[in-house]
Amino acid sequence: GAPPPPPLHFMEALVHAYPDAAAEKNSEGKLPLHLASECIDITSRYLESEGILLLLSKVYPAGLTEKDGGGKVPLQILEERGVSKMGGKIGKSGVIRYMKSLTKGRSRSESESDKHHHDDNRS
Repeated sequence: GAPPPPPLHFMEALVHAYPDAAAEKNSEGKLPLHLASECIDITSRYLESEGILLLLSKVYPAGLTEKDGGGKVPLQILEERGVSKMGGKIGKSGVIRYMKSLTKGRSRSESESDKHHHDDNRS
């Protein structure tokens, strides 16, 4: 299987030192958010994994709607692994809801808001 995710404090230090890392894709077209979605530990370390997903989502929100080399956004990877359908805390996870709201909001309004961003400032 996939290697376990690095500790949250390590990820926070890395993102603090080099925020642009969250937007860097690897040779397979995967962002750190895609990789985190693949290796999130939904059993024993979900709080730490949840923290990593939230951190990467906040540092680079555009990553939520970016597709990897296989054409998947991070949320699709999580859903394929059954994370969002699981019972208990992880199924009702705030970060999953947060990712869903941003993924839907961004993909729906991306083309509009990017072109007409100044229209939002009407008084």
